[in-house]
Amino acid sequence: MNLTTQQTYIVNKLQDFDTYMEKLLKDWNVPGVGVGIVAEDKLVFAQGYGDRNYQEKLPFTPKILFPIASTLSCLPLSLRECW
Repeated sequence: MNLTTQQTYIVNKLQDFDTYMEKLLKDWNVPGVGVGIVAEDKLVFAQGYGDRNYQEKLPFTPKILFPIASTLSCLPLSLRECW
């Protein structure tokens, strides 16, 4: 499957994903989230949902950058608990 075919396939599979994400944000009381899908080393889907700054109502977009260390700092501890 080439990249264009793969992108079309992913877009078709994600038709209801926006509705699902909006419901998820509301149900979990989360102000915003970013979603990215990578296939064969290519970014094939990137979308922001909700707000990156709740007070100022700044939208969450695919261009928002977050430090990865802040989200992965507990990963080694979690993995150690599995052993």
